[in-house]
Amino acid sequence: MLIYIVFVISSCSSTSNFDRTKKIWDLYMTGNIEKPERKLTKEIVDSVGYPLIEIKTNNIIKRQLLLPISYRGNHINFFSGSGQSLTLTNFLISKTNGFNAYLISLETLDKKNFNSLDNSENSQDKYLKRYGFLNPLNDIENIDFLCKKIFSGETKVEIVESTYNVQVIKEDCISKKINFQNTYWIDSDGYIWKSNQWIAPGPIYAEIKVLKKF
Repeated sequence: MLIYIVFVISSCSSTSNFDRTKKIWDLYMTGNIEKPERKLTKEIVDSVGYPLIEIKTNNIIKRQLLLPISYRGNHINFFSGSGQSLTLTNFLISKTNGFNAYLISLETLDKKNFNSLDNSENSQDKYLKRYGFLNPLNDIENIDFLCKKIFSGETKVEIVESTYNVQVIKEDCISKKINFQNTYWIDSDGYIWKSNQWIAPGPIYAEIKVLKKF
């Protein structure tokens, strides 16, 4: 997998290919637990030439930068330089690897697109989300949640020196044993620039920022 990524990054044809590849690789390899957080600038992010997301968790992985490595319909697979990976399905984290979460599936039984900004009464209907986790016996354990979107007003969010006008949507989810709340920052086109999502009991949350749009 890593060889494939190096090949893709190195395949750009320009006189500054070496410098550009090195910059991407340095970004790609940041995020280890013990390293101080590196401040990113818009100039650095714009020079990458590829979509880029940042993920922070309240567990073993404090911060990682990830690049997309494959697309399949609404599913986008992201990979870090140190072995972590995740899948976004319509902006929702549906699979993780290397984040101590063991999330392997997410099914959302909502008739509408989650990131629809429709604030009508119908959009307040509850819907089912089913999370699947791999347990120590390699069996899949599913947890069903009843969820509801709550529109929390408009604000601005700043990501790497860029400011976006967004609607804040909170998502309250409850089950027999676990309750959690996700938060999404969504622009007028329905694009989720930032989110804070529950990915495992613990609880473990992952904050995702889109540094360069995918």
